[in-house]
Amino acid sequence: MVLKMSENYTPEVSAQITGKVVDYNPSDGSVKFDIIAGLDELKEPNGKLSIAENDDVKQNQNKEFKWNALIEPRLFN
Repeated sequence: MVLKMSENYTPEVSAQITGKVVDYNPSDGSVKFDIIAGLDELKEPNGKLSIAENDDVKQNQNKEFKWNALIEPRLFN
């Protein structure tokens, strides 16, 4: 779970997101994930302040987060 921007532009905690760790950088604490489930939780809000994007562009499944920005991270084997 991470902090995300809701449709009405208020911060809220996302639902659970599942991903596979692709890379870890211990110097700055960043972790790169290949998102398996919950990618829709990371979408930008679609409201009056949003910028229209081309629907043909597929959303990238690789996302990078700082370790301390993750809320209750869990390790599954």
